[in-house]
Amino acid sequence: MARIDQFFHILHGLGGSDLHLSSGCTPMVRVHGTLQRLDHPALDDATLAAMLDEIIPPARRDEFAASGDLDFGYAVPGMARYRVGNGCNRYNGWTAGAGSSVGYAWRVARRWSFALEGGLGLYYMDDTRWKPRPSPVEGVLLRHYHRVVLAPAKLEVSFSYLF
Repeated sequence: MARIDQFFHILHGLGGSDLHLSSGCTPMVRVHGTLQRLDHPALDDATLAAMLDEIIPPARRDEFAASGDLDFGYAVPGMARYRVGNGCNRYNGWTAGAGSSVGYAWRVARRWSFALEGGLGLYYMDDTRWKPRPSPVEGVLLRHYHRVVLAPAKLEVSFSYLF
């Protein structure tokens, strides 16, 4: 049994769909669309590399070493078959935005007050995404994105006591 199978057993037991393993981070699973951290210490580079080395098909190890990117299938006997994918993308860009907020404060008692404030922001994002080490058959693929987003910028609730 490969060492990574313990995480697939946990994923299967929770009814999760995705297993996220990243060097320096606590393993996470996606259950019903929400990421949950597992009660496990963060994985270091050597541990994660050894776990992946156990399950990468021998014929595809050179491809992984050359590109740093690989997709393949992996089956845990008696449980399920999983798609294993590792994606390495780089981003470069900038964001600018402006927003406005409005709020109101209520005096609840002589020395107590309650305040509520909310705001929206309009953001412009300009970024480029690429794979740093494309596979030999892929070539360098640059994707340039321009987005305008209206998003919550602030939500504040506070209780205050005046001395």
